[in-house]
Amino acid sequence: MIKIDEKTLTGVLWAAIPIAASIGYGASDVLKSMTGKDVVDRGSYYTRIDVEKDYIPKKEVENYYILKSEISTRYVSIDEYKKLEFDRNSLSAKLEEISKAPNSDTKTLGVGETWNNENPKFAIRLNRLYDYNERGVYAEIATSFIDAQPAIEVLDNFGESRDWTFRYKGNKYQITALLKKKGGKAFLDIEWHQI
Repeated sequence: MIKIDEKTLTGVLWAAIPIAASIGYGASDVLKSMTGKDVVDRGSYYTRIDVEKDYIPKKEVENYYILKSEISTRYVSIDEYKKLEFDRNSLSAKLEEISKAPNSDTKTLGVGETWNNENPKFAIRLNRLYDYNERGVYAEIATSFIDAQPAIEVLDNFGESRDWTFRYKGNKYQITALLKKKGGKAFLDIEWHQI
């Protein structure tokens, strides 16, 4: 039996590595000379080390990445979602407000009194009342609607009425004002209703 010390064995192993590599390359040359082909066509393949260093597996891409062209068909941006949510909430609030609104109301005004209604929003006032000759009275009424300029209307006698139509939050309304006399005093009976 031959005795080899550790230093010698290490040296032999180090020398054997390049020899084994050249034999491997030589074997591939021998195979090429016998078949006319390389074991692996040079330039047609990458080593696994190069692939792992320079490429990502398609499965990983599918798991963690999405094509930009697919984003609009599969997703909504957070900003768009927040805008849609805000629009939905504001529309819901408007619908709730409309559903809570009464469909009609009435009120009687004396001279100098005003009816400021909130839903639907309008204002009507019996400004002045004038006696003018034996035929009766002359009443001045001030109106203000959200979809029109403030105006002054005139009723010429008791029993005369005036109608107005206006829109508020998409709904159409009608107001009727009738000049009446009660107990020797003039009053304006007002009624509004949704059309």
